[in-house]
Amino acid sequence: MKATKLFPCITVAALLCGTLAIAQEKLGNVTFPTSCDPKVQARFNRAVAMLHSFWFQQGEKAFREVLERDPQCAIAPKCAGKGGQGHKMTGLSHEC
Repeated sequence: MKATKLFPCITVAALLCGTLAIAQEKLGNVTFPTSCDPKVQARFNRAVAMLHSFWFQQGEKAFREVLERDPQCAIAPKCAGKGGQGHKMTGLSHEC
């Protein structure tokens, strides 16, 4: 591939990565008190912010990480889509 064709591809990839990084910073702040281990509270709050920002896959992954770190965290499976009917398109629960 010629360098002239490669440059636009690299530029677009860099812009997309930069946009994603900026978007991650704009999730907002969520305070969702739980009875889970305080060590996972910040990650849980971030997962709720992801879910409410329509980052369904990333939110589900974050809830599963919370559950791995605190298996007794009862709300995490519900938020990760294991409980309830869930969202029509994603299967994620409406609990959070």
